[in-house]
Amino acid sequence: MRYLFLSIISLGLFISCAGYKVRHNTNPFASQGVNSVAIPMFINKTSLPVVTAAYTKAIHEVLSNYPDLRVNSGELENEDAVVLGVVKRVHDKEISFTGSTLMNNSQLSEIGDRNAFYLPTTGTYDLRVELYILKRPTKEEIDFFVNYFKFSKSAFPRTIFSKTFGVSGSYNISNEIGDIDSAAPVRGTQTRGNMVKALSDSSVALANEFREVLSNAY
Repeated sequence: MRYLFLSIISLGLFISCAGYKVRHNTNPFASQGVNSVAIPMFINKTSLPVVTAAYTKAIHEVLSNYPDLRVNSGELENEDAVVLGVVKRVHDKEISFTGSTLMNNSQLSEIGDRNAFYLPTTGTYDLRVELYILKRPTKEEIDFFVNYFKFSKSAFPRTIFSKTFGVSGSYNISNEIGDIDSAAPVRGTQTRGNMVKALSDSSVALANEFREVLSNAY
């Protein structure tokens, strides 16, 4: 009976763990001979602020959590590999508007003898972040990548990681109506602050997805 009881408990523990993957906090690139990486600032192919610094920092923090992987900021020197990132827009317009509202009385008083019109209330962004990790690339290979943003595994045969991540989100718009003597400049500053914060916060989603990909792939 004792052995039967232990067997039932063991089976229960096995079933309760079904669907969960054991994850190890060890260097995911160790099997490929990569124990150190350099992470230069990502390339920004948009006109949006913050994204390169925020996204570079997010990837840096993910890789720094592996105690047996040395991560250095800046250009490749003596590291085993380099992490190259490019931030690009998905659509022609980097910011689009998904909501609107009719002007209120306060806003209407700022435009004089004109009919009320609709104002945007929400700004949305849709970006993609291309990440490549190249093992011991030459200076010429890195320069080619940085200058032309073109990538192929035939051009970079020592690629150990390549993936494109989607990053999207939204922020509230404080509408600007009026001149410098009105509240418009303040509202404009608030809107820009909302956008910058949203873009900065989106780095968390990028980091989580990158961490998940590494957990599942290695």
